[in-house]
Amino acid sequence: MKHLYVQVRSGVRGRAGFTLIEMLVVVTIILVLVGLLVPTLDRAIQKAAYAAWTGFSKNIATDPDMVLYYNFERGDGNDHHLRNLAQGDPHSQYTYVSKDYHLDLYDNNAVIGTPGADPSDGKPEWKDGRWAGKGALHFDGAPSGQYAMGSDRIGQAHVNFAGSFTVGAWVRTDQAEPDGTDYNAIVTHGDNTWRMHLAGGGGQVKFDCNGLAYLQSNSRIDDGEWHFVTGVFDKAKKEQRIYVDGRLENTATGLTGDLSFSSKPVAVGQNSDAISSDRGWRGSIDEVFVMKRALDDATVKDFYSSNAP
Repeated sequence: MKHLYVQVRSGVRGRAGFTLIEMLVVVTIILVLVGLLVPTLDRAIQKAAYAAWTGFSKNIATDPDMVLYYNFERGDGNDHHLRNLAQGDPHSQYTYVSKDYHLDLYDNNAVIGTPGADPSDGKPEWKDGRWAGKGALHFDGAPSGQYAMGSDRIGQAHVNFAGSFTVGAWVRTDQAEPDGTDYNAIVTHGDNTWRMHLAGGGGQVKFDCNGLAYLQSNSRIDDGEWHFVTGVFDKAKKEQRIYVDGRLENTATGLTGDLSFSSKPVAVGQNSDAISSDRGWRGSIDEVFVMKRALDDATVKDFYSSNAP
């Protein structure tokens, strides 16, 4: 039987090359090794990114201007609480994640699941966040459904801003508003002051501030991927800005008004002024922060690049 050889030019006398079968065997072995190594390498990269984020998370929690910081980790072993880790806030707080909240009972606290009922009743579902093992909450968006609600003390005393502030969150969704209306809530301080939510029908994100401006991003975020959305009011510059994945998307300038105040609590995944309406978030939320300082373009970009999956 004749053999097919691949000729290799060489000054060495002897066998001139490899048979096609031998080359196919070598290629197959290489592909198998790549198939084994790539997932291992990917897991190693993910673990390294998760570890780097852990350090970043601990650092920003100590920022004196941080008012609310939920990292969506379950380190305290309690699946029914979101811990507010912001050390800039003088209170130690939890946020109860529920479809039925009782601020009179929990004062400065908040729970996942309806208080006093089956813990699985009405609570968002814990899932992996940006990395395997990183916590996130998945919300179903149903009216009177799932959300994380802070206390009225948080709402009245700490997030009514007379000056600059920044709101940010990591989110994932593949569902724009089905009926073309606004308000799939990401994080809101009621309906009459500031709120960040999905725009109706288009999949863009909005950052609305009563008394200031209403901004919408150019980029869509309803592609099923993780996105970092940020809203900034910069009183010194008289600007309101919105960012997606560290990129400045839209700016309102020359703002001379004052942000309206609200007695409503901050809500994640819903609007505390419209619990019974169809404004719930449809998708996952990983990390949320609110701070009483305007982050600049470079810092927002750094927040994104330092924490992107």
